[in-house]
Amino acid sequence: MKVSVIICTYNYAHLISETIESVLNQSYPQEKIEIIVVDDGSTDNTKEVVQKFKNKVTYIHKNNEGQTSAFNVGFNNSNGEVIFFLDSDDLFYPDKIKKVCEVYQKYNAKAVYNSLLLFGDDIKSKEFASRNYSLNFINKINENTYKMNYKDIKNSYHFLAETSGQSYKRELLKKIFSCPLNISPHLDFYLQAMTLLYEDIYVLALPLTGYRQHSQSFSSAYKSKNTDKKQKEIAKIKFIRDVLNTHIDKEPAKTIADSINNHLYYLKYNLEKAKNNKSKGLVYLLKYKTSPTTPQEKFKNKLRYIYQLFIDNKELST
Repeated sequence: MKVSVIICTYNYAHLISETIESVLNQSYPQEKIEIIVVDDGSTDNTKEVVQKFKNKVTYIHKNNEGQTSAFNVGFNNSNGEVIFFLDSDDLFYPDKIKKVCEVYQKYNAKAVYNSLLLFGDDIKSKEFASRNYSLNFINKINENTYKMNYKDIKNSYHFLAETSGQSYKRELLKKIFSCPLNISPHLDFYLQAMTLLYEDIYVLALPLTGYRQHSQSFSSAYKSKNTDKKQKEIAKIKFIRDVLNTHIDKEPAKTIADSINNHLYYLKYNLEKAKNNKSKGLVYLLKYKTSPTTPQEKFKNKLRYIYQLFIDNKELST
């Protein structure tokens, strides 16, 4: 099975060699791996660094338009049966492609995600990205493999993996690409939502991707109290919800759109909390539907959220 690894980069010349080498060091047969680096208008020496790998890597330079534009270009220039996405500050661990492809073959899967392991200067010990929490709400197939159906997000939206933890069969991506440019940097959120319109998503709960944490990463910006960034995030998630609402011919569309709408209450709560507007934040928090289904569990969760809002003042995880 031939695979394509599409690496999106912008001014990461100091990191991209390590990222490319992580793909070249895969246990999967190297002759079956196509590496495409899409440079989204870097102004540093990214081109010179990538070209040192010569014919091992296809390098494409384009004008700066954002992550989504870069992955659109990468997909249009790829040939693999399975498409892997990789941000240029992240890494693939050696068995990543091999183990993910085993899931494709065993279950005839169309989309396979995997767990991400946090690393970087701000991480003192190895820990998983918080997305593993979502595995509690989807179907467990075996010790390390899970499967999400659109019905699994009926109560609340469960995001499974960032871009570098996502992969897809080409036949599925043909139904989704090209992606709207204005969703950057939420392409991963968009791809998961759109995939559930057509297929189940398999998740391999193994740390196969290194997810770098540093001051320039989007995850660091997300955790900040910058209200402008939070407002922009809400606008982009609303756009994704509205895209889903145009797919009225597909039965899962309403379920997914409703779950995203519920997720927006949580994002609005975080925005108001960042503004120190606790009363308005509480209104959104009370509208937010949590995953537990029994009235007792819901009530206990609401009490916990209210306590954190007024007393603890910590970020909540969905």
